[in-house]
Amino acid sequence: MAATANLASALQAIGEREKRHDVLLESVALSREVLSEVDQVKEPLNWAGMQNNIGNAFKFIAEDHENEQPLETAIAVHTEALTVLDGKSARFLRAMVLMNLSGSLTEVGRFRNSAEPLERSITVLNEVLLLASKERFPMQWANTKLNLSAALNSLGIATSEINCFERAILTNNDALTVYTRDDHPLHWANCRWGIGNSIKTYGRKNTRRCSGTGSRPNPVRGL
Repeated sequence: MAATANLASALQAIGEREKRHDVLLESVALSREVLSEVDQVKEPLNWAGMQNNIGNAFKFIAEDHENEQPLETAIAVHTEALTVLDGKSARFLRAMVLMNLSGSLTEVGRFRNSAEPLERSITVLNEVLLLASKERFPMQWANTKLNLSAALNSLGIATSEINCFERAILTNNDALTVYTRDDHPLHWANCRWGIGNSIKTYGRKNTRRCSGTGSRPNPVRGL
């Protein structure tokens, strides 16, 4: 069983690197074979870990093809994995699965331009922030903040709620307290890009909302 699990992991890595969906689906088949022999009650971490791998494979397939159906599968699998993971004995693994779940939910929200999955993603990410504090896990905390800002920005696009863009900007600024330009230039640039993107979209929507009133758009707070 261990050899099969290792092979599944290796195939998943190859499939993601080479964008080989046939290889990813082969890794899913092997992971499911392992799952059939893992006791969910006696080995919850192993069971959830295999489920997490399966969900990630479908998430990658969906993102590469911009197809919603594999995302729905990924969401279902990651949600099932969470049923055996609590925030104490499985704190880190739960946070990891929640992060993966939030990514699929955000993509579904963007795909549909729908608020519900985006709001759920934001709720999930806020739980991750409780599990991975800035003091104990600064990099994971900052990455969660970066993903949260992206979900908030997408929610603003879906709902035209200006407050979402303001929250996205503030959240990116939080991430920048960890992602400094000198130490983490790529992440720093992603945060700055996210802030600029929120300001641009905010400006467009606020200008349209104020058009014809003779008033000027309100300034973005939190910069």
